[in-house]
Amino acid sequence: MEVTIPDRISVLADVAEVVSQSHDLSETLANVTDRVARRLNADVCSVYLTATDLQHLTLRATVGLDNRSVGQVRLAFGEGLVGLAAERGETIATAHASQEPHYEYFPETGEERFESLVAAPLTIQGGIVGVLVIQSTESRGFGAEDIAALETCARLLAPIVMNAQLLDLGGRSEQERSQTLSRLGESG
Repeated sequence: MEVTIPDRISVLADVAEVVSQSHDLSETLANVTDRVARRLNADVCSVYLTATDLQHLTLRATVGLDNRSVGQVRLAFGEGLVGLAAERGETIATAHASQEPHYEYFPETGEERFESLVAAPLTIQGGIVGVLVIQSTESRGFGAEDIAALETCARLLAPIVMNAQLLDLGGRSEQERSQTLSRLGESG
């Protein structure tokens, strides 16, 4: 069954408002996941961010999954449906996530009851800085317009994430900064 998001413009306006009023990354991610989950009538909204090695994602914010898993769940690009979205740089949408060949279950999240999934990469100039994910308990398809709305939310969020990650480099050692900047340069 395909479910249409009733007010796509409100979703985008909410995310744009949160991003424009951003004070720090954690607060921004918490507010974005809350608003996107409510507006898209999703049981879960999560944000996974790219680690400094540019090869892994870490769960950084969630509404609907076990909050104790934030900062604990780490997956490689290509691992699970979320990692697949990051690896391919394209949105993954499925009404039956647990039946997909790339599905991977992370018990610490409590996600076993969620069936539908849409994972949209946060992309800047072709580089992946994270993945925005929604899930629901019911098996639900998403139309092209709804997927486009989530992708637009991901595009609005991506520069904030990138800026916060660059600011975070300031607190690292010179060697760590050099290595990370080198990897960022190589990835575009």
